[in-house]
This record gives sequence, C-alpha cells and structure tokens, in this order.
Amino acid sequence: MSKAQIRELIGEPSSIYFDTDDQQMDAGGHWPERWQYGDTLSTRATGALFPENAPDRVWVIYFDDQGIVTGTRIPQPEMDEWRPDVK
Repeated sequence: MSKAQIRELIGEPSSIYFDTDDQQMDAGGHWPERWQYGDTLSTRATGALFPENAPDRVWVIYFDDQGIVTGTRIPQPEMDEWRPDVK
C-alpha cells in the first residue's frame, strides 16, 4: 500500500519518524520512514529521546524509499496491565 492509501484507510499518523543514520532496521530490513498511531504524551517523549525505537504500545507502519509499506507492528500489551481477577 502507498502512504495515500494508508491515510485514506486509517487517517493521519500521530507521529512520523525518519531514519537519519541509515542504521535503523525493522524485521524486513531498512526503513527510511516510520508512522506511528496511538501515541500518548509518554510515547512521544520517548520518541523524542530515542527516535530509533518505536514503543511497544503503538501501532507502527514502516515504509521503503518509494513510500510503499514494508512492514507493520501491532501494540504489545503490558502483562502488568492485565489482571485475571478483574472481569
């Protein structure tokens, strides 16, 4: 999918990051651009300090040099948040 198709389907990302040192990788290889969805104040602060790492709590879409999706990552729940005794 292209960036335009992603925007049409799920809207504007909450954060956009660019690979500035050509050393960042996702599971599929090099990612020149990364879009995040679901950022909070905390994840934005983390992104400002460590832009090479996407927080586990956000949706991530990776793009190649031509702006085509190369990979995605869904949020991973923190195990401390889930209590089996609470329904």
